[in-house]
Amino acid sequence: MNATKSSIDLLYAFRPYTLDAIMCFTFGKSVNTINAPGFSGPLILAIDASLKLLLFLKNFPLIRNLVFAIPPSLVIRLVPNAKRLAPRLYQVRDLIQQQLQVVLNCSSKLDEVPYTLFHSMLNPQAYRREEVPDLTALYDEGFTLIFAGANTVADTLLMGHWYTIQDPVLLKMLRSELLTVWSDIEKQPLLADLEGLPLLTATIKESLRFIRSGVSPIRVVPTTGAVISGQQIPGGGTVGIAILHVHQCAEVWGKDALEFRPERWLESKETVEREDGKTSPKSHNMSDLDHWLVPFSQGPRMCFGMSLAWAEMYIAFAAMVRNFDMTIDGTTPEDMQWRECIAAYHPKRHLHAWCRPTQA
Repeated sequence: MNATKSSIDLLYAFRPYTLDAIMCFTFGKSVNTINAPGFSGPLILAIDASLKLLLFLKNFPLIRNLVFAIPPSLVIRLVPNAKRLAPRLYQVRDLIQQQLQVVLNCSSKLDEVPYTLFHSMLNPQAYRREEVPDLTALYDEGFTLIFAGANTVADTLLMGHWYTIQDPVLLKMLRSELLTVWSDIEKQPLLADLEGLPLLTATIKESLRFIRSGVSPIRVVPTTGAVISGQQIPGGGTVGIAILHVHQCAEVWGKDALEFRPERWLESKETVEREDGKTSPKSHNMSDLDHWLVPFSQGPRMCFGMSLAWAEMYIAFAAMVRNFDMTIDGTTPEDMQWRECIAAYHPKRHLHAWCRPTQA
């Protein structure tokens, strides 16, 4: 910001951070998007533009197969608005294919890096049939990992900062808490130190409750059918529930379910006191709230990247609050409106903030 004299697009700042991280854990190699001018590297722009196509590709698998099978010149003729979107979609596709092809052509390259997800994917012993999936299946896994690993964490950071920057008291309390483990700005704390900070943890949990995603994993009803919420569902049908319906349910979270209030996660007192003199009643026992926080789903099919996501959020929140004095640069609630494209797509102006370095 000091060099450009402009505010920062926080959505484009967080996505390179999460994309580089998931690329390292997936392929053992960062694509270094975080160093692009204004955080607006071609790949970040490509992923953002591709979001609008995800629902179309999901619901029309034949079209999806064609998109990834035929040359870009033909895709441009078939896909609506493809002249602008298709080249960017192919940038994402080509990046994943290139990274995957390097690994497949020379699996010994995996030995040059720490453990990655493809160490398991290319291990025959990890499968019941002891056979590694074909290239298409591996590509689909890589594509899903990149989008899920990069966008979901970035969107959580975006929503958390949208609310916390508007609450100077909360920001002050977060920084005071961080100073207990990060007094010298040049000596970064361990992840374990950050995980032990109650208010920081509560702020991340509340950010996860507001994550911009309405989609949950879809399940297929057994052939015998099922009764869900008193309704008979025929066998073979697909069912799911929007995560927001759980995270914004007043029966669980209370009348203030639509308010961003990290204090709800702190139960040291019957009421949580803030520095501005306000008090907030506890909603439920904290363990009950944890049960209803389901951004990663639950059960045996829950997101296996949860630990990585939590680590990224602790580090990003701590770094932003400790290193910068942040104020919103003209972004309005209307700007923050989003569209459901499996991942959240923000068609309007993104969240922009002035990020002035703090005193050491």
